[in-house]
Amino acid sequence: MGGIRTDLHGKTNIPGLYAIGEVANAGVHGANRLASNSLLETLVFGEKVAEYIHTQKPNPKKYPLIPCASSTKTVHLPEKQVLQEKIWETLGITRKPEKITEFLRWLAAFDYANHTREAAEISHMLITAKLIAESALKRTESLGAHRILKGVTK
Repeated sequence: MGGIRTDLHGKTNIPGLYAIGEVANAGVHGANRLASNSLLETLVFGEKVAEYIHTQKPNPKKYPLIPCASSTKTVHLPEKQVLQEKIWETLGITRKPEKITEFLRWLAAFDYANHTREAAEISHMLITAKLIAESALKRTESLGAHRILKGVTK
């Protein structure tokens, strides 16, 4: 809901990362994040950002290959559906700090090593969930579509 700051070309503060529509905060509509506004921004900025990217000179970076361990190694990961359910229960619209702390402890029990495509996907979901949960604990106010419930036991 407009959390990623961008310029009018959709550029973020991360080189090569662009954002438009619902995730972008281009400053056009301020804090008014109605669905029709983000749809309008997507239509307008989608084309403008695509045109801008097309005019940029590519600057590919070479990254070293990271050797992957044998795919026969057993990787300790949760089932994908279980992880998705826990993410929604903990990091959905309403959040409870004590539940997020419990979720972070649960996440810490898993081996994030990537061995197969499916294991890599679940591993990346675990990493993303951990980052969102840690950030959610640091945010003390309700913001956007997220509401923090303090002192509520259910």
